[in-house]
Amino acid sequence: MITLHTITEQDIHTTIAAGEFPEHIRTAAEHVAIISTQDWCPDWKAMQRWLNEEAAPRSTAANPAAAATPAPSPATASPDADTAAPASANPDNVAVFVIVYNTAPYQQEFMQLKEGTWKNGFIPYVRYYHHGQYLGDSNHLPRDRFYQRFGISP
Repeated sequence: MITLHTITEQDIHTTIAAGEFPEHIRTAAEHVAIISTQDWCPDWKAMQRWLNEEAAPRSTAANPAAAATPAPSPATASPDADTAAPASANPDNVAVFVIVYNTAPYQQEFMQLKEGTWKNGFIPYVRYYHHGQYLGDSNHLPRDRFYQRFGISP
């Protein structure tokens, strides 16, 4: 199951300065994916749809209207939004953090990190971590291939 999280602006600035996400984000669960994107991107919209479906409580599956309601985007999430709560102990859980940076005040600095240091100019850009260790990165992936990056069968 997917748990969606936002990243604080302070953590973004820490990431820009250090060149890597803070440990408390990378270790928020056994499996962590951090998605950097821009809100207009069609590939992000497709990925966001299945992420929201995976993150939906199982009880909404019987209620199509509830399941179709998208989760709030990180850019519009409330200040109380979960920023780094650990996922449950299930090893198949994946904590997903989302950064929608094109509307953020740190857009230029974050793009320099993403495109210069991490050498990736495409979106959405995904970094994968297992027990806090960097596994690799990719761009947009369909649901099954996303889970496969962690060795999980969806």
